[in-house]
Amino acid sequence: MTWDGYACFPSTPSGHVAEVTCPLFISEIVNNGVATKQCTQNATWWQSQTSGLEWTDYMSCASLERYRILYYVSITSNILSLLCLFPASYIFIKYTQLRRQHRVRIHINLFLSFILTNCSWLAWDHVIYKDRLENSSEMVVMHQHIGGCRLLYMMTRYSWACNFVWMSLEGFHLYRLINHAFEIPRSIYGYYFIGWLVPAAPIGLYSTLRALRHDPGCWIEHDGYLECLVYGPNLLCMLLNIVFLTHVLRIMLTQLQTQRNEPSNYRRALKATLVLVPLFGLQLVLVIYRPQEDSRLLFLYEIVAKIISNSQSPH
Repeated sequence: MTWDGYACFPSTPSGHVAEVTCPLFISEIVNNGVATKQCTQNATWWQSQTSGLEWTDYMSCASLERYRILYYVSITSNILSLLCLFPASYIFIKYTQLRRQHRVRIHINLFLSFILTNCSWLAWDHVIYKDRLENSSEMVVMHQHIGGCRLLYMMTRYSWACNFVWMSLEGFHLYRLINHAFEIPRSIYGYYFIGWLVPAAPIGLYSTLRALRHDPGCWIEHDGYLECLVYGPNLLCMLLNIVFLTHVLRIMLTQLQTQRNEPSNYRRALKATLVLVPLFGLQLVLVIYRPQEDSRLLFLYEIVAKIISNSQSPH
């Protein structure tokens, strides 16, 4: 008997394939599915050309329908987002009177970061994710072109980090204008440095550390505390925007106290709040916690997370 970490396979003659019933703990298990393990002509189990380790085929054990649905949800969300982002960016860039305003320039860079993210995820979903659904493990691009896969994955991480930083800069700029209404900043070149170069630092460090450790594969596997370099700055930006939004709301409510007989002011305040929430990216708080693998809500969570994270179009 041979134990591969998931199932026990019986002794098998050379040149034959061993089959066992799929383990019950596999998520989305297929009824009557079987896992296979090939015994080569030299009486050893077949080894993966990528890892050099014994390999078992569990492809027929899991239903891929769930992952195909997630693929189409992601593709649709990204395309719809781009259809909104391109004309909005074009309008801001075309008209000089708009382009001269600092807040509009920040909007343009935020939209450009969204476009970069949408394009990166479209490339990832089409080249890597879809390929993994349609081909066997040994033939996928993820294993055949590891360097390109790593580069594309790091691009999705970098563009995602740029989203958070530019959303945080949106919040900081509004906070700055409210607190210093008569001190308009002469330049926002520092914003460009922070928005595009600062996110590259943790992503570059993350990539360097994984390369120095000679981590195998495409680096999409969770790597413990090292993942804090990727997600920590994003979480910090979100927390900063909560602080900025709280400060803005406090000032708005203070002003409303002096105009209690004007219902329209309350409606404008509510509308402004609803606009600031997506502008600051605070709707991402809804998907910050991922249910356990055995939770019935996991699939619903994944769909909602795809829609929210891939639909950051201008509101």
